[in-house]
Order: sequence, then structure tokens, then C-alpha cells
Amino acid sequence: MAQGLEALATDSRGRVSRALHDEVGPYLCSAGLMLGLLRSAWNDLPKETRDMLDAIQDALEGCVDTVRLLSYHNDPALADRCGLRGAIDSLTRERKVRVRFPTAPPEFSPAESRFLVRLVHDVSLAWPAPHDLEVTSEGLLLTAPPGCELERSRLAALTHLGREAGFLVQCRESQSGILISVLRGREA
Repeated sequence: MAQGLEALATDSRGRVSRALHDEVGPYLCSAGLMLGLLRSAWNDLPKETRDMLDAIQDALEGCVDTVRLLSYHNDPALADRCGLRGAIDSLTRERKVRVRFPTAPPEFSPAESRFLVRLVHDVSLAWPAPHDLEVTSEGLLLTAPPGCELERSRLAALTHLGREAGFLVQCRESQSGILISVLRGREA
């Protein structure tokens, strides 16, 4: 049953990602092109109109960035398309996450990479405060300051998915914060 629910969630995320990329993105690009055409008559426009067009362009660019970020966050195949590092960079770019990678890139299977990216996605959304992410040759270490939480049901689901991908997921809370360790099939 858990696998069926996970497959449904993955399909749903894929549909959202495709709709953002294939439908919303082109509409926004079209609006940007039309705005560019208006700018061709820039010198003939009153200052108030130019100021409004500048505000529209700023809003449009912010919207494009948000749609791109939402598309990345909902793409279940992000690790396949961008690799582990590219996917993690995409997911953490707009968040307050300090990311460390080893000098030699770790080697993970596609299934392992998909799970690690899923975990980074879920934890990044759950922890609004700054946190650290360290990628190791064996998995990930995520730390957050006190006050950050991860719902027990979400942690249980991630633990189950981790087991299926060959990882042991453990969460420890202390006065200095929360540590989630995700290591290949062994005790953390």
C-alpha cells in the first residue's frame, strides 16, 4: 500500500512539474516577448507607463523564477536529469541551506540519487530555518537548529523509502539541533 501511495505521489509531482514547465512557462515567456515589443516604443511612452512596464517586467521575472523553482521541486526525475549535485543545488539555491560536497564526487545509483534528492526536497520544505547538508560517499548528513521539526509520519515514510533504496535513515534530536543521517545500509 505504501508503494502504491508513493507511486501516486510521484505521478502527481511529475504532472505538476510538466504542467509548470510545458504550459505555465511558455505563457510567461510569451508575456515577456509581448513586453519586449512594447519596449520597442519605449521612448514614445510617458514616464508613468515606462515605470509600470518596469514593474510588470520585475513581477514577470520573479514569477518565472518561482515557476522554475516549483518545477524543479516537483520533478521526481530531477536527479536523473541533473545528477545528484545539480539536483541538490537546484533544490537548495533559494533556501537557507549550507551545502558541502566531498572533493571527489560520490557515486550513487540512480535509485539512491532519487531517494537522496527526495529527502533533501522534503527536509528543505520542512525546515524553514538555516540548516546544513553534507554529502558524503555513504549518504547525507542534515543538521538543523533547535525548533526545526520533521513530522513523524514524514520521517517514517522517508525511513521506509530509504530502506528500499538501501539507506538507513536516523533522526536524533539534541539541545544543539536535529541531525538526520542517511547512510548506506548501516547504523549511523
